Amino acid sequence: PPARIVLPQFKTFAGQSVLIAYNVAFDMKFLELKQEQSGVVFDNPVLDALLLAIYLHKDAPDHSLNGMARALGVEIEGRHTALGDAMATAAVWVRLLDLLEAQGIRTFGEAARISTRMMKERQLSSKF
Repeated sequence: PPARIVLPQFKTFAGQSVLIAYNVAFDMKFLELKQEQSGVVFDNPVLDALLLAIYLHKDAPDHSLNGMARALGVEIEGRHTALGDAMATAAVWVRLLDLLEAQGIRTFGEAARISTRMMKERQLSSKF
């Protein structure tokens, strides 16, 4: 279905919940581009599982969703489909939550600060 149909339904479903995605900037950019067409603004708080995975696994050779799923023992089915990627991200996120908690990170605010710091570090490193 077109964005003008699906996005209002998704916004109703999500409400003001925290949105979690793997490389959330990609998804939020899509939502922003479809904002006018759908009549929906996604101003939800967000967390980027990719940035938190990088924080927790700095030395991992592959921070892609596939790479982190492998590293965390998550089996992916239906990769590169909306449902498959959402299920993979959810399974990786559950594993990341345990690792975050083991490091004393227990609140949304703490995770958001780390995510922001990791984003700034990546931006700085990509300039060089």
